[in-house]
Amino acid sequence: DTKRDMQSRKIMDRLICGDVGYGKTDKNNLTTAVSSVSPTNKEVSSYGDIGEYLMGRVPGLQVTKRGNSYSLQIRGATTIGNASTEPLVLVDGVETNDIGGLNPHDIKSVEVLKDAAASSIYGSRAACGAVLITTKGR
Repeated sequence: DTKRDMQSRKIMDRLICGDVGYGKTDKNNLTTAVSSVSPTNKEVSSYGDIGEYLMGRVPGLQVTKRGNSYSLQIRGATTIGNASTEPLVLVDGVETNDIGGLNPHDIKSVEVLKDAAASSIYGSRAACGAVLITTKGR
């Protein structure tokens, strides 16, 4: 069991964290606050869309339903004045404003970049963080 636990730990330390910016990175090389969720078919069977599924699952991500769409905030309101406090949302690398129409069964993973390092990868548009959604078809 000890040998198996050590092997499992090595594998976990080397797991790919997911798409981060322009490529992939190992968990050990990541120096930013990232949360990742990979929904299974069993988990999402009772949810109508990915917004409902994400509510309460990602620490620091606030998901609010407004009509048929969702508002996302990472770590609360982070700007003063009329500036947008919404994070950059990318679905398979394409920017989107609404995740309400995404079927949770089509989602492979969701990564949430929570700090200013997201803006170093994606520019000033990601000053309030970034939500990276990868679908199973990709």
